[in-house]
Amino acid sequence: MHRSQQKSESEPNGQEVRSRETRAKMIEAAIELFATVGYEAASTRALAEQAGVNQAAIPYHFGGKRELYLAAAQTLAEHARERIAPIVAQLRQAHQTDPRSVVEEALRRVFRLFASGSESLAWVTFVIRSQYEALEGFRIIHEELAPLERELKRVIGEATGETDQQRLGMKLTVALAPIFSFRPLQQFNLSVLGWDKPAPHLLDKFETVIVEAALRELFTELPQAVDLARGRRGPGEKTLADRASPSTKGRRSCPIKA
Repeated sequence: MHRSQQKSESEPNGQEVRSRETRAKMIEAAIELFATVGYEAASTRALAEQAGVNQAAIPYHFGGKRELYLAAAQTLAEHARERIAPIVAQLRQAHQTDPRSVVEEALRRVFRLFASGSESLAWVTFVIRSQYEALEGFRIIHEELAPLERELKRVIGEATGETDQQRLGMKLTVALAPIFSFRPLQQFNLSVLGWDKPAPHLLDKFETVIVEAALRELFTELPQAVDLARGRRGPGEKTLADRASPSTKGRRSCPIKA
């Protein structure tokens, strides 16, 4: 086979390139419009105008509005997978080091990704809207977020001894909600502080406060540990004070936060 023939078979022709560019432009426009007005209110005419294409391009390239919406959701899902994969890989190595430090670093990276990253607000808003407007789209996106949730629950469960998966899930929800909602509520957050525009030093402070609060929630002592600290123990069990080293006995103790 001639080299020129191999090249023609392996590389897309001009029409294929233009088609890909048009699809990408339509998906980007769809994300913007669906995020702004929602799925139901976004007409095919408005979607075409947003993308700067003929209305017939939607059925030609995607089949219809629903298929364009799902293609937009898939694009966001792939984007999330690429950025979350390194964080998940880091969590899988948590057994080799301090799990709390690993979780802290993971949460900070998630905050920077979702709360202060370069992604447009429309991308975050699209995901939020999909939860109550078009669950099929949300499921596509959440499928790529699920590994992050699973690894966080695993690491925290192993570190704290918590075995109740429902309780772990609830604690993780409480911890992650401020991170995922920070970008859409950013103006409200800034208004509370009397600021009109975000500043890097403010985002850094928000990151620290939010991540520290998440760690307190996720690594709260188990009920049985709290019982031991308060002196409620079973036969043969020692309180945490009893277990203290000789150098710490006699000092004023601090209660373990429940």
